[in-house]
Amino acid sequence: MTASRFLKEVSRECREHPDRVAYFTSRGGVSDFLTYGELDRWSDGLAAFLRREAPEGKPVVVYGHKSPLMLVSFFAAVKAGLPYAPIDIAYPADRVADILEQIGRPLVISLSDDPLVADAYLAERVLGKDEVHAACM
Repeated sequence: MTASRFLKEVSRECREHPDRVAYFTSRGGVSDFLTYGELDRWSDGLAAFLRREAPEGKPVVVYGHKSPLMLVSFFAAVKAGLPYAPIDIAYPADRVADILEQIGRPLVISLSDDPLVADAYLAERVLGKDEVHAACM
């Protein structure tokens, strides 16, 4: 399935069932979810931000673990016409640094509660959860 076909299918689901749960996670006794309507609206807002701010032609790095905002970030990157590179917080610092070096100063969306384990100078910019959430709105 192509990215455009995939987006069309998800967009259809968002229009037809905006209150249906699109994403659910439960970790550490805390549950979190995202509806299709939220996924669509939030990813539209973040996609607009990425079109303006992300380095052209480079993947957007999404750093985190099982966060609804990770899914929003993935969809936003695709909507913005950009590839994305997911990096789990469990990756060791040298592996994260290696990925950032290979991409060459990408925009990093950091959805972790802890700081990025690699040096921030390896990124063009590191957006924290608050900045990502603000861009979504």
